[in-house]
Amino acid sequence: MCGRLNVIDDPLSQIVSELFDIDFQANTNKDIRPTNWLQAIALRGSKIEQFNATWGIKPQWAKKLLINAKAETALEKPTFKNAMHFQRCLVPCSGWYEWQTQPDKTKIKYLFNGYTNEPLLMAGLYFCYSDSRTTQIVTMTIRPNSSFAKIHHRMPLLIKPKHALYWLNSDPTQLTPLLTPFADTELNLTVCN
Repeated sequence: MCGRLNVIDDPLSQIVSELFDIDFQANTNKDIRPTNWLQAIALRGSKIEQFNATWGIKPQWAKKLLINAKAETALEKPTFKNAMHFQRCLVPCSGWYEWQTQPDKTKIKYLFNGYTNEPLLMAGLYFCYSDSRTTQIVTMTIRPNSSFAKIHHRMPLLIKPKHALYWLNSDPTQLTPLLTPFADTELNLTVCN
């Protein structure tokens, strides 16, 4: 689920800068993959700040890289519990890709983005380890809306700009109202060639 992101700096950087009154600078990359660098924002102290991080974590117990966390259960999982309390972030992006395997085994690639091409704010958790200078991120997923369910059983947890500060700053036990998928009418689906 959501293993590729699309980031186009213009107008993403300008819109995010205006939304959060910061100087946000995104790097255009239309195919961000796990282990690649992402630009994110978090509330540090009383200020929203941009930071760079690699996408994915590999806890000692994990056999593979974890790039997503289920939003509905993250607060219960030892791997994510502390980050849910203290290290929530947002990953501004232009969209994300999903693939659907057809009966003949061919795959169709889809791009999901905002209906009017506005930036999307993916909910995430960030991790800073004492033995590494690198900050790492996992993005959050939830059950899909009706259109997305035809392609995949999970979709990114997207946060509306009006709820961004609430996501970043509220008690994690009070976030349930945000754990809902965007409506079909809020996302645009394009088949990629």
